[in-house]
Amino acid sequence: MKKLFYIVLLVMPGNLLAQSSGLSPFSPGAWQIGLKSGYSPGSSFPNRFSTQLQLGYFVGNRWSVGLETSWVREWRNSPVLTSVGVGPRVHYQLTNSKLSPYLAASYQVGKQWLDSLEITYKPRRLTHSVSLTPGLSWQLSSKLRLDLSYRFEYYLSYRFNRTSYQEYALSRYFEYYQVPQLGITYFLGRKP
Repeated sequence: MKKLFYIVLLVMPGNLLAQSSGLSPFSPGAWQIGLKSGYSPGSSFPNRFSTQLQLGYFVGNRWSVGLETSWVREWRNSPVLTSVGVGPRVHYQLTNSKLSPYLAASYQVGKQWLDSLEITYKPRRLTHSVSLTPGLSWQLSSKLRLDLSYRFEYYLSYRFNRTSYQEYALSRYFEYYQVPQLGITYFLGRKP
């Protein structure tokens, strides 16, 4: 999927890059709200599903700043590791075209906990993450865009290691994920 994403970026047909008619949704004063989800292998458990809710305000032509929240779940049947986070986000749309590449970056602080049939373990320590997300945004209507992205995430987190039947040890470590994502973005309050 990663290779396909980069091939599409390199060989986009010119007509898809044509300027869309009307006002740009990326104009200063506009708002965007987006939802993106993706699946990748986890580090603590084999399955990892992540969802981000993003809110941004365009402060300059094609530049937005805002907030991003994340909900991440890693699992095997049991236990389940859940993480939540929130933090600032910066987004730059490279063109005003119907099919437009973009780049986003965020920093988040959050919590994670472990649920199993036997216990729920909630450490008091915070997690920290930094992400860089290149993507493509395809205009579906004047206010709605479909997003295909590839998120690179770096976490300062805590690994849960099972030490016995009902006990887990906590160790600090760095994690790295690559997550293909599909999402949708809605634009509000475009100025002429």
